[in-house]
Amino acid sequence: MGMIIGITMMAIGFVMDIFGFVQIHTDTAGYFQKYTYTPPFTSHETNIIAIVVIGSFVFLIGLIVTIISHSSAKRKKEQMSATVMVVKKFTCPKCGVNLSTDCTKCPNCGMDVSEKRYQ
Repeated sequence: MGMIIGITMMAIGFVMDIFGFVQIHTDTAGYFQKYTYTPPFTSHETNIIAIVVIGSFVFLIGLIVTIISHSSAKRKKEQMSATVMVVKKFTCPKCGVNLSTDCTKCPNCGMDVSEKRYQ
């Protein structure tokens, strides 16, 4: 889930940055109205600069979220593969029922198997 959120944030930030840079290019080329993007900034220039800055932050936060979620998913997968438990079983010498190694008494016939399991 975290990776989806991170990728979505990166996409939103990227679109905001592209929009801002295209708008700055259009404004400085003078297609409609000529803006210089030098201080003192007009309110339009300030808004476009804010869009670019916020878009960059959203992209970077999305990148960080994606990296963290990817590494935690990878770590979780490694932990899951490392914690595969091997359960050793043995059989009751009297009735032949399969028993786990932590069993001390056969649940079927009641025979004490605490010393038999190591033989």
